[in-house]
Amino acid sequence: MYHYPGFRVGRDAKKLSKELKHNLTRFTAWEAVCRVRCSKGFRVSSFNGHFFIRSMDLLALPAANADQAYAVQIAHDEVLPTTNTSYLQCALLYTNAEGERRIRVHTMMVPVVSDVAQMYRATDGGAMSAFLTRLACESALSRRLQDARENMQVKLSNALKEFRLLNTSASRAFNRLIYPEKMKLMPLFALCAGKSLALRGASRDVLVDERVRAIFEIMGAPTEAILRRLYPAMYALHSMPGKSGTVDDSGRVVMPPRTALAGERVDARGCYLVDDGNRCLLWLGKMCDPAFVLGVFGKGLSHFHAPPTRLPILVPEGTVIPSALTCPAKGRLYLCPYSSCEGRITSARTRTRMDYYLTLLFLQPGPSGPPGPDVDFDLPETDGELNSRVRRVLDEVNARAANGCHSTITVIAQGHPSEALLFPHLVEDRGAGGAGAMSYADFLIQLHRQVAQTGGHTR
Repeated sequence: MYHYPGFRVGRDAKKLSKELKHNLTRFTAWEAVCRVRCSKGFRVSSFNGHFFIRSMDLLALPAANADQAYAVQIAHDEVLPTTNTSYLQCALLYTNAEGERRIRVHTMMVPVVSDVAQMYRATDGGAMSAFLTRLACESALSRRLQDARENMQVKLSNALKEFRLLNTSASRAFNRLIYPEKMKLMPLFALCAGKSLALRGASRDVLVDERVRAIFEIMGAPTEAILRRLYPAMYALHSMPGKSGTVDDSGRVVMPPRTALAGERVDARGCYLVDDGNRCLLWLGKMCDPAFVLGVFGKGLSHFHAPPTRLPILVPEGTVIPSALTCPAKGRLYLCPYSSCEGRITSARTRTRMDYYLTLLFLQPGPSGPPGPDVDFDLPETDGELNSRVRRVLDEVNARAANGCHSTITVIAQGHPSEALLFPHLVEDRGAGGAGAMSYADFLIQLHRQVAQTGGHTR
């Protein structure tokens, strides 16, 4: 399912073309049936995804492809197996595009341990976070959104309570949340899941089409795509190291370091790229360095740069001007009334007086600023090294787009109404996720209290 809300040719034409081509040319398994088997002592308890269940362990998949994923929940019987290993097998019987009936079998051996602490140490936190999100989305189809969010949080707190019981010495630590090393990001992903379009707020806080699309994508997406939707990647392009945007020895593009998704990490003097796997936001701060803007976007983009305006500043006689303002190299003055322009103080000495001027560089959207949110921005190629590095980063982000999608690039100037597109991605803040949503710090405090209340839960 593909969704293009408020279709705009300038924004969605390239996305529609690429996704339609990918959908028609990818390898597809037609009229498939899938059976999951496991060793004695274990059983398949439930499935999650887009399918039709024919029997307890047999799924009917009319059309399966590599962009889809299915979750299987395995339970053990009352009598634990005595062997050290167990086997899981998945068999897919399908018809290819040439009409040939084929079968593909995957068999995996997994270790069986009797120590629960050892099992916690081997947990895949990312896969568990994606699975809990899938279960919450499935529950949201038949229950209240609040119940789905609370049920996900209860499952997480119960798991942490059990681990706390296994670490009695560590549990005595005051004001400390005890969790395995590989599960340290699960609270963050659980918070992000509750703030996602699929589970956010009440039923009327998100458009029905948007919520249905989000639930549909999560219930059929691979783990990596789900985690990227929950916690997008944000890169500070203005401060990326020298190697970022270059190609290493293995032929891969070196990506800039990721920045936490919090408002306090967003600097008005910076330029940030936010990628959630389906859409990219290129945010330009109102105090962004003109040299950086010029180096990335070049001189040819007249819509980015209005001609600098020199305005005389009336300085009363006897006024002491700080040296930081009179130095053209580092002296800057940012005017609050002009929320989307940058000013620089310069001076010109004559025989009788010193004249001060304020040079304004406008970053207004529209004819004299970045393209609006209805445009899929394509960074032009210039001769500058900085431009080449940023273009490689953007190309790599688009190459990593989830499920063969095309990531549209939306340029946002600070202070413009389109900046509202960025705020829901700042998931560590209290404001993201609608009214009543907690910040990451508040969520950890609440989770710590729930875990420490009883020290364990009743089976």
